[in-house]
Amino acid sequence: MTITIARSVRSHPESRVDREFANEARRSAPRTAPLPVVRNLAAAPAWSRGAVVMIGNFDGFHLGHRALLNKARTVARGRPVAILTPDPHPTCFFAPESAPFQLSPGRMKLRLFEEAGVDFVFLPRFDRRFAVTTAHQFVNDVLIR
Repeated sequence: MTITIARSVRSHPESRVDREFANEARRSAPRTAPLPVVRNLAAAPAWSRGAVVMIGNFDGFHLGHRALLNKARTVARGRPVAILTPDPHPTCFFAPESAPFQLSPGRMKLRLFEEAGVDFVFLPRFDRRFAVTTAHQFVNDVLIR
């Protein structure tokens, strides 16, 4: 398993978050299989139920994201920790001419998640159907179900 530590970790080794991340990275056992990716939220596998899910874009997966991952692990108490990040970025759907620059597109983002020890990723397609989903529907149909 390759561990990627951002430049700021090397330049500020005394930071508590940096030390916690480095310690967690050292304790993580090498993954024996590829990072599981669930693309169809409606057909999420049974093993994904009960996971603690972090939702967002997570571009670059910087130290702040890694601190959130550490907090999610604490909250999870041994349950899996997943990331839900829609693809493409919602701006690409709503305003394709203003699509944001991505620090870590596609496979690179998944590699960063895997290296950080994320257990699996929900990677739904951000399309018209996803865009019209209300917050209530999303919570009930995706997060709770």
